[in-house]
Amino acid sequence: MPDSTSDIADFASNVLGRPLYPYQAEIAAAVLASIRGGHGRIFTVMMARQSGKNQLSAVIEAYLLATLPAGTIIKAAPTFNPQIANSRERLRMLLNASDLQERVWSNRTTLGLANSADPAQVRRHLGPRVVFYSASPQSNVVGATADLLLEIDEAQDVAIEKFNRDFRPMAAVKNATQSIVHLSHHVTDLQSDHALALSGNLASRQRAVRFPVRIPAWSAQVHRLDRPSFGNSC
Repeated sequence: MPDSTSDIADFASNVLGRPLYPYQAEIAAAVLASIRGGHGRIFTVMMARQSGKNQLSAVIEAYLLATLPAGTIIKAAPTFNPQIANSRERLRMLLNASDLQERVWSNRTTLGLANSADPAQVRRHLGPRVVFYSASPQSNVVGATADLLLEIDEAQDVAIEKFNRDFRPMAAVKNATQSIVHLSHHVTDLQSDHALALSGNLASRQRAVRFPVRIPAWSAQVHRLDRPSFGNSC
C-alpha cells in the first residue's frame, strides 16, 4: 500500500474523480498509516454536517479495496436502513463510476473488489471486501472479523454497550484500526465523553492510542464552525 497523503489524494482525484479537501486527505492518511503499519490505532473523528464525512469514508474504503489483495473492512451504523444501505450504495456508485467497475461484486451485506476483471474472480467474490452491519441494539452481528478497518458511523447514536460487546471484538482479533465517526455541529462535552467511553479501557491494549486521536489543523477548523462550506457531501 502506498504511504503518502498525496497518494490517497491522487487516487480520489484521478481514479474516483472525487477530490478530497486537504483536511479529508490528512485524516485519510493518518488512518491508512495505522492500517499499513499494523498499529491498531483508534481514531475518533468529529465532523459537522456537510463536511464530507461520508465521502471521506467511501474514498478510504475504495482505496483499500483497490490497493490490497485481500482483507475485510467492517462498517456499522445505528440502522441498516437507511444508514448502512446508503453507505453500501454510495461505495458501489463510487466504484462503478470509475475504471474499477468491472471488478466490483456485491450482495445485500457485502461489497468487494476482485483483484482483476476476470469474470471467474468476480463470480467467486474474491478480493478485499467491506461488510456492512447495523449497530442497532437488536442486530445480531457476532462472529465477523475486521482485519483492515472497523468503522462506526454516526457513533453518537450507537450504544456503548453494543459497541463493546459486539463490535470491539471484531477488531481485537487482528488488531485492526478503528475509525469512530461522530456527527456534531458543536463538539459537546457529552459527545466527547461518549467518544472516550466508546474507546473503553485502552490501557490493556499495548499498541492502541488513547482517545481522542486529533489532527490539529483539521480539528481546529471543524470544531470552530457550525456548517463549514466544504461542499454538499455529508
